[in-house]
Amino acid sequence: MLRLSVFLVAALSLGCAANMPRDWKRVYAAGPFAVDVPVDAQHLSQDGIDVDWHQYVTRDLTISCGYGWHVGCNPKGAERTTVSGQPGSISVTKLAHPDAMKYEGELCVRLKMNTLNVSVRGKSEDVVLRVLRSVGIP
Repeated sequence: MLRLSVFLVAALSLGCAANMPRDWKRVYAAGPFAVDVPVDAQHLSQDGIDVDWHQYVTRDLTISCGYGWHVGCNPKGAERTTVSGQPGSISVTKLAHPDAMKYEGELCVRLKMNTLNVSVRGKSEDVVLRVLRSVGIP
């Protein structure tokens, strides 16, 4: 039985690691949540009185994460989703007048009296969705 448990833990750990590209990492930012970001992303943060804000920027991707009392959400065409069992909304839209970034996505989850908002702008819809779907609350 012990061997089976060890095998299952190892298999689950390898399965999670296999889902993340080699040039990405998991970070814990902006309150009680984690998100996958590119390893080469420049990290900017600003802690306000009621808001914890982090941004990860590369040439092809901008990830903005906010958590707090005064964080809002405005997802366009949002669909319902869950993040670690908590209800939320997710949306991805193609920008009408894109600069280098063609897609914009937003994930919004209300946690008690605070709101978690992750917005992503990127060149690829798949990458934008990948970031939004990687959000978890440990």
